[in-house]
Amino acid sequence: MQFYLVTTAARHVLYHPLTPGALAACYADGLPYLGYALLGDAGHAAVLLGGLVLAERAFPAVREPAPAAA
Repeated sequence: MQFYLVTTAARHVLYHPLTPGALAACYADGLPYLGYALLGDAGHAAVLLGGLVLAERAFPAVREPAPAAA
């Protein structure tokens, strides 16, 4: 989501007049790509978090220590 917001704002600043209407038009033009960006973010999160889970199972030293009992 952050990528969509930042790159669309940059496109607005670089290639369009600096008006609210042009900014709205830029964000509207970028909407077809937002779904792909969200899908990519979900895929990257799944790979990274899944990799962490696999690393914790394969290498117990990677796990956080359990909190001490009071």
